[in-house]
Amino acid sequence: MQFGRKQIFTDEMQITKDNVIKVLQDALIVHEQNRTAIKFLLDYERGIQPIDDRIKEIRPEINIKVKDNMAAEITEFKLGYEWGSPIRYVQRANKGIRENNKDADNVGIAMLNEMMEEENKPSADQELARFIEICGVGYRLIKAKPDQYRFGSSVVDILTLNPMNTFVVYSNDVYRRPIMGVSYITDQSGNSTYGCYTEDTYYEVENIIKMNKEKKRERWFVSNGNGRKNIPAAIPIVEYINDYDRMGCFERVISEIDALNIVTSDRVNDIVQCVQSLLWVHNAELPKDENGNSAVRNGALIETKSTGNGHDPKMAYLSKEMSQDGIQTLIQNFIDRIHEKTNVPGRQEQGGGSTGSAMNLSNGWQAAELSALKKSQLTKKSEKECIRIMLEIFNNDVDVPEEVRNLKLADIEPKFDRNRTYDLATKVNSWATLIQNGADLLKATELAGFTTDAQQFVLDSEEMVNKLLESKLKGSEPVDTASEGKVNDSDEQTTMDGKNMPDMSDQPQATPFANA
Repeated sequence: MQFGRKQIFTDEMQITKDNVIKVLQDALIVHEQNRTAIKFLLDYERGIQPIDDRIKEIRPEINIKVKDNMAAEITEFKLGYEWGSPIRYVQRANKGIRENNKDADNVGIAMLNEMMEEENKPSADQELARFIEICGVGYRLIKAKPDQYRFGSSVVDILTLNPMNTFVVYSNDVYRRPIMGVSYITDQSGNSTYGCYTEDTYYEVENIIKMNKEKKRERWFVSNGNGRKNIPAAIPIVEYINDYDRMGCFERVISEIDALNIVTSDRVNDIVQCVQSLLWVHNAELPKDENGNSAVRNGALIETKSTGNGHDPKMAYLSKEMSQDGIQTLIQNFIDRIHEKTNVPGRQEQGGGSTGSAMNLSNGWQAAELSALKKSQLTKKSEKECIRIMLEIFNNDVDVPEEVRNLKLADIEPKFDRNRTYDLATKVNSWATLIQNGADLLKATELAGFTTDAQQFVLDSEEMVNKLLESKLKGSEPVDTASEGKVNDSDEQTTMDGKNMPDMSDQPQATPFANA
């Protein structure tokens, strides 16, 4: 198996009816190599692993195959930690180079997020993420929703495509821009239909296979004439990658996982072989049954005799157990190395009374967060391309609200949220401090990261936050309506060192000098 999916290139600078078949055929050569590797990785994650085909030369009847499927463990962690919270859209900036209306942009992006909810985009993100994490690549199709299927505010379809029958062809120049997106289906007869999207035209290519005297004959042709114009003029297939090598999340540690399976299997084989130890009989005869056969089970007895007289009979089991402490150390070493190479936190207990921050460093959570931050930049690039296609669809649809149609790509920022509730007190205190010192409400909410939908949170909270800030600027305290106009006299109890609630910074430090 090759490591990493190959990127597909073409020397053609423009796809037309005359060269679309040639470009497609050349691309399929590379795609078939990627497809073989993708199938292997999908099967491997499900538990179809090389240990299943292992042949044991010595005592082949004892060949127990145990799979410690760490590929699935790594994948599930990545899906939960990096993709567990949905990707939301927020306003990138209140002020930019061009004139923009802050309030209108806020409403427009909130409407966009509402459309994404109607399309169940969080669920689509999880489906896409599974392909990205396992296969190294994933593909999404953005299309205008047909009129007969419009039941809400959404006017786009967001579909996840299988990377086994989808690929993108790039120009072989310095720009490496997408020049054609392809998705295809193959029927039971082996005939394939390829949907080829270019920036302005959709070509449907048929490949008809016929068997004539045990010889395969193929016929390629464009079935929709000169092609159909793309509306909007954009390639609707967007490619996502896991890293620049286009490798799956566990692909780099497959050899370690295979070795772990062998060690675990041999550990169980050792126990079985001990239970089924061979019996050695020297200079003795065992009782036989009525048929003259030995009473010991077949294949479990070794009989030897010495020449001459006067030799004592002997009987013993032939067995040699492996050191369980040594095996456990080796297994744990494999597990630790696999976790380190894939940036998956360990689960072993830490001694010495470590607190939250120390646990982050020692257990690998900080490495997991840094890995997730790096990957989010790659995902952001593809997500912005999806937004660009959606904005093109909105601009061509008069039924879309004006606030959404007026949005620009530079106005929208994909937001990735993780650890929303971890250390929540510190996040809320930081948010409150930023707001009280004049920071923008949306930017402070994004930075604090305690909500999955910062844009909607700001819309719901902005009015009350502004009232509270205004009252503080005037030197008055907010009125508690529940106490009939009395000022809340518990402010002194709820404020600690200028904060709304205690957080990790209030914990005693390791040295007495830090607490002076």
